[in-house]
Amino acid sequence: MQTIDNNGLVYWNEREIKLRNQIAEDIILQMYTSARVSNKQWTFHRIEAPVLINKSLIHPNYDETDYYTVDEELALRPETTATSYLYAVDYLKHYSKKKALPFCVVQLGLSFRKEQDKTLKHMRLKSFYQLEFQFLYSADSKADYVTWLRNAAENAINNWYPFVDQKPSDRLPCYSNSTEDIITVDENPMELASMSDRTDFPDLNIRNVEIAIGIDRLLTKVMDTFYSQEQEND
Repeated sequence: MQTIDNNGLVYWNEREIKLRNQIAEDIILQMYTSARVSNKQWTFHRIEAPVLINKSLIHPNYDETDYYTVDEELALRPETTATSYLYAVDYLKHYSKKKALPFCVVQLGLSFRKEQDKTLKHMRLKSFYQLEFQFLYSADSKADYVTWLRNAAENAINNWYPFVDQKPSDRLPCYSNSTEDIITVDENPMELASMSDRTDFPDLNIRNVEIAIGIDRLLTKVMDTFYSQEQEND
């Protein structure tokens, strides 16, 4: 990762791009396997949605000081959640809940936020990749998917970077019953993932567990380890 044009935007080289894809594919596979162990009925729907989004779909937690406006109707998305929800709701229009649930919408893609300059050491990027899972299931289910999926996410990240811990978030979003973060426990603590028991579908009697992983942040931690090992071997 490097900066070239001094405006808070970063460039990734081929090695980093390949590793990012490898990490993402591995975590998706691990989360799929874990979900299927908990219940073989889980299905995964991986999507890729446009980075342009109607402003009406942006969560009210964000205002125009947080995201980049394109015109009166469109903006660059500050997160991938809204487009995953659009897909989920459309999918439920075509299938009964009994047939559709439980299922997970998976998306790896770019999001864009107005971040202050000189925040690279904290990996608060203006353009960043996020790997997001939305696990939707019946609110009547007795299974503790919240704990199961959070632990699965921690294990999946731990396979790539073992110095992490799961802690209650220092902020509770308005859409969440509870939120846990996966934080590194090294010299420079960094949040790698946020995991929320969300409340977005009460009218449909559906619960959803959101797991959002900052792939760029995880990538930098993995690459730092690789570079350190290479220097030791020289």
